[in-house]
Amino acid sequence: MSFKKDYFIAGEKFQVEITKLHHNDLVFWEDNPRVYNKIRELHQETPIGQEEIKSFFVTKVPSARDLMSDIKTAGGVNEELFVQKDSETQNFKVFEGNTRLAAVKHILEESPGYISDHLPVAILPNDMGQAEINAIVGQAHLVGKKEWDNYEAKSFIY
Repeated sequence: MSFKKDYFIAGEKFQVEITKLHHNDLVFWEDNPRVYNKIRELHQETPIGQEEIKSFFVTKVPSARDLMSDIKTAGGVNEELFVQKDSETQNFKVFEGNTRLAAVKHILEESPGYISDHLPVAILPNDMGQAEINAIVGQAHLVGKKEWDNYEAKSFIY
């Protein structure tokens, strides 16, 4: 099941499709600023491949282990990854959600069928440029959700 949703980015309204895609149809963003320089240090002369990116997330990103545990407990991923279809490869490039993708791929390599192999995605329109995509990534990583203070967290748990 898929549906359309309005999404507001950098003062513009875009319509994105919310659906689920198989993890094999999703590829990592090779120019991801979070990892590009760190991976480049390890692979200076060779092109950075999908396997190197997945391995980096799984072994070098501290939050990935906790995320894998959470995904296993839930049985899959609940939060949409932001993707855009690559017209050349027909795969969907993940601009936001690369750690979740790496976690799912790693879990399914170790235990096929243990969790859902489909991930929820928000498919960005092909006419959306890199500036708007960077706004999405920046909003997720630089702004993020407001953390609850102690009182709010304890009240929720109670």
